[in-house]
Parts: sequence; structure tokens; C-alpha cells
Amino acid sequence: MKRTRLTQVGDTIIEVMIAVAVLGTVIGGVYSVASRSLRSARQSQERSEALKYTESQIEQLKKLAIDNPAVFNANRVFCIDGTTVVQFGETSIPPLADDDFGVYPDGGQAGGSCIKDGLYHVAIQATPTGGGNGNGAFFTVVTRWDRFGGGRDEVKMLYRMYE
Repeated sequence: MKRTRLTQVGDTIIEVMIAVAVLGTVIGGVYSVASRSLRSARQSQERSEALKYTESQIEQLKKLAIDNPAVFNANRVFCIDGTTVVQFGETSIPPLADDDFGVYPDGGQAGGSCIKDGLYHVAIQATPTGGGNGNGAFFTVVTRWDRFGGGRDEVKMLYRMYE
């Protein structure tokens, strides 16, 4: 009787399983990095938009102060929509953790909206310095939003204006 020798061609099931596990690990790592990168890019975009609205409020505030110096003498919270000062019923901006975004005028009032693009909530808190005797005021300009992926964030700028 003649014996024939079987030659093995191909991979065993163990080799295939190891290759699939390595490939899965690599794909999982790439997905994780891409997902983190996308989330970071989105957060940067949101922060950039919020910064744009905050800077816009400061520019409008500068123009308003030239036209209406009484803005220095009020201890209140407001925003500026175009040329209109939109007042809140508040005298201070609440901490981020306590802010339910319920006090921001949304355009339903006669005056304007402090909500930009339906996402960004803008507020300015004026704090007079020197009792309104020509020393100006500090302004805290805050833009807040609900972050993509959960949570809240804010951009806050302090601005000192002299009369």
C-alpha cells in the first residue's frame, strides 16, 4: 500500500481568529481616534461661534456707549440685538450650573432676541464703577450653549469701559 502524504494548504481556524481579532482591534482604535477628533472639532466650532457672538456683543456695546452713556449707570443684565437693548428681569447672570436658559429673551418680546442661531444664549451684566460719576463700568459678556454630545459650556469676556 502506498501512503500519500497530505500537504496542508491554507490557514487553520486559530490563525484566522487571531487575524480577525488583530484587525478588529486596529479598526476599533482607528474609530476611537476618529470619533474623538470629530468631537473635538465640533467643540472647537461651537466655541468659535460663541466667541464670535461674544465679540459682537462687545462691539455693539462700544457703539451703544457712544450713543447712550446711560448704559454705564445701570446694574442689570441685558443683551444687544442690532441697535436694541434687550433687558432681562435679572440683576446678575446665574452660575452656569444653575442656568436653565429660561431667562433669555427669545424675540417674543418687543425688542429682540438674546438667543442666537437657536443655540447660543447671550447676556451682558453691567456693573457701574464709581457710582456713575464718570468712571465707567465693567461688563461681563457671557455666551452659553448646550454642547454637542451633552453638557453645557460658556465663553466669558470681561470688558472695562471708561466714560
